[in-house]
Amino acid sequence: GAMMKGVNGVTFTEIPFGGEGPGITAMLGGHVQGIAVGLTAGREHIRAGRARPLAMFSLEPIPGLESVPLVTSFYPEYKKYLPWGPYYGIWVKKDVPEAAKKKLADAFQKGSNETKFRDFIKDFGAVYMGTYGEESDKFLSKMQSVTCWLMHEAGVTKVSPEKFGIPKP
Repeated sequence: GAMMKGVNGVTFTEIPFGGEGPGITAMLGGHVQGIAVGLTAGREHIRAGRARPLAMFSLEPIPGLESVPLVTSFYPEYKKYLPWGPYYGIWVKKDVPEAAKKKLADAFQKGSNETKFRDFIKDFGAVYMGTYGEESDKFLSKMQSVTCWLMHEAGVTKVSPEKFGIPKP
């Protein structure tokens, strides 16, 4: 909701749930009219015809859901916030030796090129990024910036992200 408020100036009656699953259940049960959820949580309900996506907050069409319009097709202002949303990763502590990090990254890269893995990612409703190292750090910094500033501009935070050295997107 914070992103839509920032771009379009719309507000919603926000109802907190204990996660996307309970939120979708509330929507399907008629307790709320709509919900913004990640694709991994909503995809099976879309496939089963229980939910209808109105737009995707993505820069590129989602495989299997190409007919769903991208929000940027009618509001280009969203481009500065995207990509944004849930992500998954393989993590190690920063002080792990570079040789070990490289070995892990190479092994993950090899495994992620397997058809079985790519099919799983697609069926799971995720978009494979395949980044590591500096590229991943850059992505995470952007996610932090976008999320913190959206929350601040929506009035959710008490302290400006600027105080913590987090740049505006």
